[in-house]
Amino acid sequence: MVLKLLAGSSGKNRLGNTKPSKRIPLRIRFKVSGRDENGFVFEEYAESVDVSTGGGCLVFSKDIKKGENLRLLGPEGQCFPGRRSLVSL
Repeated sequence: MVLKLLAGSSGKNRLGNTKPSKRIPLRIRFKVSGRDENGFVFEEYAESVDVSTGGGCLVFSKDIKKGENLRLLGPEGQCFPGRRSLVSL
């Protein structure tokens, strides 16, 4: 699954506007946890495809409901909250 994540739930990027920011190809491995489409708790590794000030795109194997909150841990243990917004197949 290719998963688009928003950095926040407001639809605005970190600069405070709704204009889409440029996506930059960047591969970072994250540990992702949350609930799948059936409500089961999961934890697995995923890799980003690209990022922007407003979010990013991850590839992993779980199906996630739109609006589901996820927790992403970066390579050095940084925590990044995320919310599933769009899916591209």
